[in-house]
Amino acid sequence: MPCPAGHQFYDVRWLRNPEFLRSYADYYMRGSASRLNQRENANFLTYTSRPESHHFSSWMIDGIEAFLKVHPDREWLQSILPHLAAHQQVWDTLFTVTDLQAKTARMYKFLDLYDGMEFSLSTVLGLIESDDAYGLYTVDNWRNYYLGWETTDNAAQSPHAKRYPKAYRNGYPDFYIVRPTLNAYAYANLRSLSNLYNLMHSNFADLEAKTQATKYKIKAEEIQRKILDVLWNEEDQFFYSYTAGDNKFGARDFESRVRESVGYTPWYFNMIPFSDNEKYEKAWEMFASEKGFFNTGGMTTAEQQHPYYNEQAYAWNGRGWPFQNSVVYKAYANYLRNYKTPVTEHDRQLLYNYVRKLVATHGEKPNIGEWYIPSERGTFGGEKDYFHSTFPDIIIEDLLGFKALHQDLFILQPLLPENTWSHFYLGNIAYHGRTIDIIWKKDWDLQKEGNQSELRIWVDGRLAKTSDRLTDEIVVEMPPDKGLPTRNSSVRK
Repeated sequence: MPCPAGHQFYDVRWLRNPEFLRSYADYYMRGSASRLNQRENANFLTYTSRPESHHFSSWMIDGIEAFLKVHPDREWLQSILPHLAAHQQVWDTLFTVTDLQAKTARMYKFLDLYDGMEFSLSTVLGLIESDDAYGLYTVDNWRNYYLGWETTDNAAQSPHAKRYPKAYRNGYPDFYIVRPTLNAYAYANLRSLSNLYNLMHSNFADLEAKTQATKYKIKAEEIQRKILDVLWNEEDQFFYSYTAGDNKFGARDFESRVRESVGYTPWYFNMIPFSDNEKYEKAWEMFASEKGFFNTGGMTTAEQQHPYYNEQAYAWNGRGWPFQNSVVYKAYANYLRNYKTPVTEHDRQLLYNYVRKLVATHGEKPNIGEWYIPSERGTFGGEKDYFHSTFPDIIIEDLLGFKALHQDLFILQPLLPENTWSHFYLGNIAYHGRTIDIIWKKDWDLQKEGNQSELRIWVDGRLAKTSDRLTDEIVVEMPPDKGLPTRNSSVRK
C-alpha cells in the first residue's frame, strides 16, 4: 500500500542493512507495483486506472533520496533513477488540473480518499457548495451521506446518484481536491529528482543528467509558487485546499476555508522560502491552541473551533491519526530548526509533549494503531500494527536532530528541552559506511563536583566532536578515507 511508503522509507533507512529498503523501493519503482493496475474493493473507489504504486498519494522519491543520504549507493541510484522519473510522470499525466484557465491550473489533484484522508472537511465544504450531481449535500444533511463508510450507502441510494452515476462510485463522490498534501509531495519528489540527477552528474560527469536536474528544479519551483500563491490564505494565515478547477461534477476552484492539519505539510519539506518565514509562521499558533489542533491525547486533524469538527466519526474531520502526527511533528521540528528565531524552551517542550503523547498511546507492548480520540488518553483504535506512521525517525531526526546529508558529514541539533533527559544514547548508526555513536550525559563522573554536561559524538569508535550545550548545532565532518560505500561495503560486518 503506497500511502504510508514515505513514512516507511524515512523509518527503515535507519536499519543498518540497506537491502530491505532498496528492495522495497525497487518493488514500487520498477517492480510489479509500477506496472500492474491497482486492486479495488468496496472501499477503494475510483474511475481513474493507474499502477498500484499510484493507488494513494506519496512522497516516495523524496523518501528514496532521504534513504540515500544515510546509505549512499552510486550504482543503484544510476540504475533506478530513470524509474523514479517515470514514477513522477504518472502523477504529472493523470493527476494535474488540465483547465489552463483555472486558478488551480497545473496543480495536483486527488480524491481525499486516495490521499489516505477520506471524509475530510475540505471535501465536505466543496460538496455543500456544489449543485446538480452534488446538490445532495447540504449544511443540514451532509452527515447522512459523507461521514464514514456507513453513510456512503445512503448516498448510493439517493436520486442524485441514480441520475448522475458517474459522479459517484458506490456512493463515494468522484470529487477531486487540490490539497496541500499531494502538491507538497509533488514539490518534494521533483526537488529530489533534481538533487539526484545532480548527484549523477557529479558521480559520472553525465551532461544529460545535468540537463535533467535543471528541468526538475524548474518544475519544483513552479509548483512551489503555485502552492504559495493559491493555497495560502493571507486573512486566515493558513494553507487551505481548493476543489479542482477541472472537476467534471461539482464546484470548481472553490476554497474550502477550514484549517486542517494537512496545511502544515509544506514545512515537512522545508518548502517555505526561508526569507518569507514571517509571512507564514502564524499558522503554527493553531498547533498549540485548543481552538486549533492541541488536545489531551494528541493532535486533531481539523481545527476544533470549526462547527463541523467531529472526533468520533471514522473520518479526517477531527479524529487523531498517527499518519498525520508523523507529518506535522516533522514539519514543526523543521520549522523550529530552520525558520524560527529564537527557539524557546516552550517551543521545544511543545514538540516533546506531542511526541510523548504519541509514545504513550502505544501502550505497554510496541504497537501502533490506526487512529485515536484526541480528547482522551487511551490506546489506539482500528487496525493494529498499522505501519502508517514513523517512530524511529521522529526520535532520530526530529527530536534528537540527526540530519543526514549527501556530503560525507552530518549535522546534530537536538530539540530536547534542556532539563528533560539526564542522558541518552543514540548509537550503532550505520551512516555512509561508518558507525556513529552519540551520548548525552549530565554527569559523566560521579566522583567530581560541578556541571559536567556534555554531548559526545564518535565516528568508528573515535571521538569526533563534543559540546557542553545540548541544543547547539554541531557539524561532524568525516574524513573521506573510505570513499562512498558500494552495495557490498555499505553494511558494516
